[in-house]
Amino acid sequence: MTRLFGTHPIGSGNRAVSDWPQGEDQTSRPSWLIRAPRLTLVGWVIALILGLYLIRLWQLQFLEGGAWRARAEQQQTRLETISPPRGVIYDRNGEILVRNVPAYNVTITPGLLPDDVDREREVLVRLSQFIDIPYSTTEGLDLPKYLTESFAAGRALVPPYGEEPSPGLLEMVNRVRWLEPFVPIVVDQNIDRELALIIAQESNVTLPGVGIQVIPQRQYINGSLTAQILGFLGPIPPASVEEMENKVYNPNTDRIGYAGIEAEYEDQLRGTPGRRVVEKDVLGQVLNVLNETAPSSGDNLYLTLDLALQTVANNVLQQGLDKVNLKRGVVIALDPRNGELLA
Repeated sequence: MTRLFGTHPIGSGNRAVSDWPQGEDQTSRPSWLIRAPRLTLVGWVIALILGLYLIRLWQLQFLEGGAWRARAEQQQTRLETISPPRGVIYDRNGEILVRNVPAYNVTITPGLLPDDVDREREVLVRLSQFIDIPYSTTEGLDLPKYLTESFAAGRALVPPYGEEPSPGLLEMVNRVRWLEPFVPIVVDQNIDRELALIIAQESNVTLPGVGIQVIPQRQYINGSLTAQILGFLGPIPPASVEEMENKVYNPNTDRIGYAGIEAEYEDQLRGTPGRRVVEKDVLGQVLNVLNETAPSSGDNLYLTLDLALQTVANNVLQQGLDKVNLKRGVVIALDPRNGELLA
């Protein structure tokens, strides 16, 4: 007797899965019935992934596109501050008390050093012959043994590791070689002008990647004679970094007045910094200067102080201290007509 399953005609090979008789071998099913559920599931998974991908692509393109473009432009362009020349300080008669003089620093740009390791070594060794910094302080050094011996000799800062040697030129370069290789690093400061000229000439021939940085430095002509009145400059303290950044100071390079006239008239002496917008690549190399505004020099100050009278008062005071065997004393000279400080 022939049995009918569902609405399928007798002898038809298309049987409904739900109508398949119990106990009958299901391996005789058509192959498309076995694969269909799996293919459907895979299709839905692929469609879901493509849908999520298209949604994210639309989000990046239309919703977040502006933010990503702005971020890319910020990475390509940098705003640099140009420090202005600080104002000169005179006494009441026009005698210079404080002025700016050029200071010379030695720099190395790692990205401009020779690619060949041996040639780079020659450059750094050659530079070490000009300045009092060795080529390397760790090359060929058994550092664990050195630190152990250093600690045993009482030179340790934090036992039991000892004190690492001061970095040489190679160590200074390696610290920043892969960070911003085209940003110059200062390896020696305030060298003689004659030596700076020699290194500058050598840099074009035997010292590629080595340069001379010229920066203004404060010179107090009369030394201790006017030190307490004029004060001095120093680096920006950590507690004042945020405040000074709001005033367009560069905490890494700018110096501020710490005492005396330098501190009291900081805003007037400092001047107005300039700005430079440059385009850089990912390695820090400047590709183009987009915009530049020159800095404005600080104001010059004329004090009521009389340098000649200050010199006389200082000599008289020193003679009096020597007679009574004392180390400290004070002399104040005022103009009785207006109270101006003369010495």
